[in-house]
Amino acid sequence: MAKRYFGLDIGPLSSYLAVLDIEGSELKRVQLLESHRHDLAAQLAELTENLSGDFKIGDRLAAALPAKTAYIRELEFPFSDNKKIMAALPFAMSSQIPIPIDECFTASLPLKARGKGPVKVTAAAVPKNRIQEILDQTENCGMPLHVLDLSPFVLLSGLGDQLSQGILLAANSHETTLSVIHDGQIEDYRLLPQPLSEQNTFWLNRELTQFSARNTNQQTTIYCVGDAITSDLTSHLFELGYQVKELTMVIAGEQIPMKYMQAVSLAFRAGKTKDLSSFNLRHGSFALKGEWQKLKKSLWCTAILGLATVAILVSSAATRYQTQLNQVDKLQQQIVQIYRDTFPNATTIVDVPLQMQSAINELREKNSMVGSMGPDVLTVLKAFSEQIETIAMQVDEFNYAPPEVRVSGSTSSFEAVNQLSEQLSASPLFSKVQVADAQMALRGNKINFRLILSLAQGGSAQ
Repeated sequence: MAKRYFGLDIGPLSSYLAVLDIEGSELKRVQLLESHRHDLAAQLAELTENLSGDFKIGDRLAAALPAKTAYIRELEFPFSDNKKIMAALPFAMSSQIPIPIDECFTASLPLKARGKGPVKVTAAAVPKNRIQEILDQTENCGMPLHVLDLSPFVLLSGLGDQLSQGILLAANSHETTLSVIHDGQIEDYRLLPQPLSEQNTFWLNRELTQFSARNTNQQTTIYCVGDAITSDLTSHLFELGYQVKELTMVIAGEQIPMKYMQAVSLAFRAGKTKDLSSFNLRHGSFALKGEWQKLKKSLWCTAILGLATVAILVSSAATRYQTQLNQVDKLQQQIVQIYRDTFPNATTIVDVPLQMQSAINELREKNSMVGSMGPDVLTVLKAFSEQIETIAMQVDEFNYAPPEVRVSGSTSSFEAVNQLSEQLSASPLFSKVQVADAQMALRGNKINFRLILSLAQGGSAQ
């Protein structure tokens, strides 16, 4: 499924937009746009005009406020429960910022799994009017924000794989930040609320000296990013003895210019529902609520279309059912008429197929009694009588049940039983003669016997 992630880097004089087109898990294409109009509303209008494909439901957009917008503090709480920390956060921040906490919106970096005991939390307090301003302007241009982060924390979302230990220098046209990176997290940072120039290199040298003093075991690496990074600046850092590396990124075979690095990092941040190294101010009273309202019209249209489709399907099914029902009635009438023609003496008609099957079975039974493919009962009885004329015996039962005949009776001796079996075996009507039982009677000198005569198919009396 194709997805798009947008990263919007907002500055006072310019804005940069990066769009990542992703199919499945593969990043297919990147769009890079910029605007240098006089205010944010005009910049957003130009960016949306030049965007390849309209912003639609399902796209995700992330932006970041400048570092100088927020008050970042390290707080310590005597408990590790996340709900308790979030509830206590405004009270803890109120004594550490120069403006009333009621005018600010508080947030913190996502808490990692911790055991019991006190924990340290990186918290931010941002004036509510600054948040509302950017949310209103992005909403008005049809690009609602899903993530609102803070600089320089957002840079770790896209550049985290290049940053493990060292110092991150982010310099752009409106501010400069120096951040200490430890295990892929910002441990501390310093802010210069203006562009980096020759006049403020003293500030840079002083802060770098303090940060690098923390790491005495190895040479400090300074990672540089931002459109204010120049060759003179990197040369100056080399002269001070630092190892300098300009952060780069290649996406879909395209080298990303330095000025778009934060916008691309924001695009990667848009694709993450949760990032342990950065903030998201879109929660609580600033949570995104507008997407379902935009979906309402399309959902109503879809529901109406679905109901119309169901109505058509039900009507069609009802029509087919009525047609088939009429055909069944005609067939039933034809079956009844055929049954009356075949059995004119029938008086009661309830279940024609069952009655017809019963009548057919009855005819087959009568036919088997009178004559069928095998010898009929009269032929068998006559043959049986002819074969035993010389044997004195009494027949108690003669059961004709093709394909066999069962005979029981009594005679004078076992020898007579054997003679009876031999004579019947000589008849072509019987394929097999079996003495099933022969035993002395309880009274008199008689032998009771039972014979099973297997009928020969197609046989006839001689």
